[in-house]
Amino acid sequence: MKNLPLSGSERKYTNKRWGTSTGVGNNNCYAYAVGDYQAYRWQKSIPGDRSGLSNGNHNYTHCTGLPKRVISDNPTKIYAAKANEKCKKGYYKVMMFVCPGRPTNYIRQGDFHFYVQHGVIEYRIKPGDTQESVAKFFKIPVSRVKKGGKFAPTKRIAFRANVFSHKRGWATGPLLTDASGKSIGDPRKADKNYPGLNYEKYCSSFCVKDKGIKVGKTHPKVRKKTV
Repeated sequence: MKNLPLSGSERKYTNKRWGTSTGVGNNNCYAYAVGDYQAYRWQKSIPGDRSGLSNGNHNYTHCTGLPKRVISDNPTKIYAAKANEKCKKGYYKVMMFVCPGRPTNYIRQGDFHFYVQHGVIEYRIKPGDTQESVAKFFKIPVSRVKKGGKFAPTKRIAFRANVFSHKRGWATGPLLTDASGKSIGDPRKADKNYPGLNYEKYCSSFCVKDKGIKVGKTHPKVRKKTV
């Protein structure tokens, strides 16, 4: 499988802040994907919060209007892109999916979910890991893992790997695995079927500025007129 192109401006994967109790409980998948870490939020960030477009009802079982809402929150710092398109320098790739309501779901309520691309991984070594098993998981040469630093349980090493991560609402820290426990090279092909939520519908890819992105009602409204 051919890797999706990198711009070179992807942020390094790390769970140092995002994986703390504060990071987990105040930053959902949207905030995590666009890099807007906040120590406190009174509600989860929803596409369109800053522009006011989130005031319109949406059950997140379909994609209609959602890409527009994402762009409207940061109209000069996010643009729509194709999944296999290389983002401009200074931008990185994010993908959005929704969970269509199932026939057994009476209220037909879905959900949205975001994934973010990385080019460098800061990996915390787990008991039982070997340099070979880590390389196999990330589908990279073992030489990269060996060059990443001292290999011992709980130690952190850094190496190049073209993968995506995500965060499940306010329930988890950053995840490098899909629903089947596999690494994510292309979210469209990953297992996104979680108990009660199957994010099977791909909506859009975006190129996101590598700094200055703000989402959610914690921040001031966007005053710039959006179309």
